[in-house]
Amino acid sequence: AKMLPHYDKCEQPVPRDRLVGHAVQICKSILDDMDEAASAEAWSVLRGCLTGDGHTTPTATRMEGLLAALTFIPAKQSDLRLRMVDAVENGIGFLCRAQIAKGGYRGAITRAVLRTSINDERATEVRIDYVQHALIAMIQYWDYHRMSHESNKAG
Repeated sequence: AKMLPHYDKCEQPVPRDRLVGHAVQICKSILDDMDEAASAEAWSVLRGCLTGDGHTTPTATRMEGLLAALTFIPAKQSDLRLRMVDAVENGIGFLCRAQIAKGGYRGAITRAVLRTSINDERATEVRIDYVQHALIAMIQYWDYHRMSHESNKAG
């Protein structure tokens, strides 16, 4: 998303359609992996987790990619775009549920929303990268909706 506006400045550019095609492949891969991981019930705490294991950062980083790609994936890829938007909507819900709601760490994002095994002592751990990736995804989500709303008003 950040590179494509500068595409014409490249001396020996890879064809733009190949770059976009590669992004489409990555998005499809993320969504296909999500479909495999979606064994959790529709309203479980894992709804929206893109990896199915309850970990927040892998979901947040995938959402960063999906949201960036939504800025340039062609409209003719409407089925893919709808799947991406659905995954992002559910992913934001997952990340919001992962936020600590009260206490000294209010607003922080933990490593996981639940312990995936009895030995997962780090499930409730908070690190800056967990928080940073979730916040970037949330900011991108906000921007995506703001831009969508503005283009709907203009159109």
